[in-house]
Amino acid sequence: MTAIFLRHSSKLLEVRLPVLSHEECVPIFRRRANIGRTQLCAGGERLKDSCSGDSGGPLVGLSMPGRRLPFVQIGIVSFGSVRCGTRNVPGIYTRVTEYLDWVLDNLRE
Repeated sequence: MTAIFLRHSSKLLEVRLPVLSHEECVPIFRRRANIGRTQLCAGGERLKDSCSGDSGGPLVGLSMPGRRLPFVQIGIVSFGSVRCGTRNVPGIYTRVTEYLDWVLDNLRE
């Protein structure tokens, strides 16, 4: 969905989002959710956000220099503000590195 028109897009969209530290994120959500170390926050800029229907989608970042692939998945869209793209309210993503061992164990089966 696009926050501007509140309707689904027929095209896959992308947006650049800043990733917040855990210490920056926790106070923002302290009354609404308990943000743990298995989660990360990204965004908080007006009209730039994941939205309804985006859950499960990737949050990707630049890979380390010299790596084979230019991008790496760092998060999975989880939840955010009731109003998508609210200024100073980042989206919450599941931190992929916290589940990497589980993913690799289950890929081998």
